[in-house]
Amino acid sequence: ACTKFTSSTDVKIGGKNLPAGTYSVFATPSNNGEWTIAFNSDIEQGGTGNYDTKKDVASVKVKATTNSFNETLVIEFNTLTNNSGVISIQWEKVRVDVPFTLATDQFAKANIDAAIKKGENLEDVYYNAANYFYQSLKNNKSAMTHVEKSLSLKPSFRAYFLKARLLQEEGKTAEAIELGDKAHKMAVEEKSMGYASFIESTVKGWK
Repeated sequence: ACTKFTSSTDVKIGGKNLPAGTYSVFATPSNNGEWTIAFNSDIEQGGTGNYDTKKDVASVKVKATTNSFNETLVIEFNTLTNNSGVISIQWEKVRVDVPFTLATDQFAKANIDAAIKKGENLEDVYYNAANYFYQSLKNNKSAMTHVEKSLSLKPSFRAYFLKARLLQEEGKTAEAIELGDKAHKMAVEEKSMGYASFIESTVKGWK
């Protein structure tokens, strides 16, 4: 059976658009070390006997590099970030990395809007949204708006601590310490000792 690649969302492979779906994957090496990696719409074929380049949805050219020895063929995802990574093909001493990118921020914002509209477990939805705006987008203003909505529905030590971190970055250290101590006390009461330790050490640094 052909090797298959599946993505639940659109993805860019080497800068080329590949719509969400399942594709067969073919690799064509060349003598100069440049490989063509193709994503093909025919997923029922076996081997390469029926491979038709006209059915390629996206193909990219990448340079092979020397790698540490691999006894068996390995295909895996490497160097992952929120928005990118590589499909790494390794066999013997050859390695080929196929770069891909995703519109993660766009997907995340759409998911946040959909979850808010759905209206279930909104305290968690708003907290997770706030954390995403803070950690990934570095948008503290939106993070503060969402964390305050979370706290208005149901106070939690995670939300209090996130708000404390936002306040501290605004230069409101005294308010941040007060809220951080409150978050620490709640975390201890809920026996979330790992998180409590993290809060305690962070607030200690502020003090």
